[in-house]
Amino acid sequence: MKRALVLSVCAAALWAGACSSGGGTVTPPPPPTGFSNSDLQGQYAFSMTGTTADTSTGAVQPFTRVGSFIADGKGNITNGAEDINIFQNGSNEFDFTGGTYTVNGDGRGTMSWTDSGVLQTFSITLTSSTNGYFVDMPADGSSAGNGSFVKQNPGSFQISGISGNYAFDFSGVDPSAAAESVVGQLISNSGGGFSGFLDDNDGGTINSGAAGGAPFSGSYGVDGAHPGDLATFGRGVFAIGPITGIFYIVGPNQVKFMETTSGGTLAGDSTSQSNIPTTAAGISGGFVYVMGGAGSGVPITRGGKFSANAGALSSIIVDNNNAGQSISLTASTGTYTIDPSGNGRGTVTFKVTGFTDSFDYVFYLISPTQAVIQDQSLNIVEDGSMLAQGAGTITNASLAGSYAINWSGVTSTGAGTGEEDLVGATTMTNGTLTGTIDLNESGALNTGVTLGGTLKLSADPTGHNALTVNLATAAGAPIPAFAYVAANNTILFATAQSTRIVAGVLTPQTP
Repeated sequence: MKRALVLSVCAAALWAGACSSGGGTVTPPPPPTGFSNSDLQGQYAFSMTGTTADTSTGAVQPFTRVGSFIADGKGNITNGAEDINIFQNGSNEFDFTGGTYTVNGDGRGTMSWTDSGVLQTFSITLTSSTNGYFVDMPADGSSAGNGSFVKQNPGSFQISGISGNYAFDFSGVDPSAAAESVVGQLISNSGGGFSGFLDDNDGGTINSGAAGGAPFSGSYGVDGAHPGDLATFGRGVFAIGPITGIFYIVGPNQVKFMETTSGGTLAGDSTSQSNIPTTAAGISGGFVYVMGGAGSGVPITRGGKFSANAGALSSIIVDNNNAGQSISLTASTGTYTIDPSGNGRGTVTFKVTGFTDSFDYVFYLISPTQAVIQDQSLNIVEDGSMLAQGAGTITNASLAGSYAINWSGVTSTGAGTGEEDLVGATTMTNGTLTGTIDLNESGALNTGVTLGGTLKLSADPTGHNALTVNLATAAGAPIPAFAYVAANNTILFATAQSTRIVAGVLTPQTP
């Protein structure tokens, strides 16, 4: 998944409304020690997508933000800048005039900064001293958003800091508010020029109906309106085909992008490619994935697993939650391809008994064990991450430890539907989860919420496993999900609940 690992659920930008919460009696565990304010020290790039209420009309609009902040290791944000794009309201860059943060022993904490006289407040959870997740927690409940931050290398803050081949994944909405996902290979000539191949799934139409990846050209460079930003924040302007906007350099291996001037709200990351195979034999073994987006105008998540061998798929599992209608499917055979040109583009195709239409995915490899993935099945717009499972044995003992938990998607009650974002920390012991989280349900903020639950491994734990999450804000209403274990104990999951369509990740913490 993108970055450390960050999930993109573009459906969350399309629905909003009111949600409710209740009480609970689960006893929280003491937080583990290991993290502190000193773990957040240096310069970090961040990105976030979400929804916000228009100040004049009250209408809910998707927004994206991308930027850079400097933390002093002592609880202060000493400098920073961000670009915010609110759909149909335009984009702006803001400089920070100060900020603060706290990091607790379990990696959880808070962060805030002031830009243009407005205090922006977030809940955060560190996965390490270089990565973390954060969700929007505004005091006025006007917005909800989910994102990540990653430590920057200021030595790369120059035009030549973007160099070589990258796999990228952008998602959001197009200028007409239709769900859009763009994945591809980005090639930089190190001097301000882009080229590459992409798959643009815009409202269910792929590359305007043309088959295969579409070639593109583009450019990047200094923002003439803010020429000092490249050296200070790694910030500049770009064009990738018709998509134009702002980038922030993380380092030589990662760049964050956000559309600002071409009408939509696409945002995402590009990650350097390495050891890209040119034949199907170049990737093999078990792979898991989770995607989120929209299907025929309603929220959808898909998670699954397959085994790959010399162009053939086996042991195929798909768990699908379409607007609250959850179903688990299997298939015994399918096919996959790898583009011989070396651009990392691959395809996955299989059919399930009783379904007329096939399942069709496209992926772009970051490496032989990691890829961004896009759903190109009929009337579906969604994307996410695909990860190899490796050769290790999956057991309760092997999974024991501390994790950052993050999810995003759509939740509903009798009063309506809206975006839900969660961030927190949990410890897994013999399949039992205990921890604490912060939750934003369409602007209804819940902090310090006790989390409990279980991860029940299936007879074949490389397949889908049963994850159950209990939140003190939803007493007596356990949240079921299917979980898929990747290498290094990263756990992808998607809920199987009629009132909650979210995708998420459990990322091992390393204080």
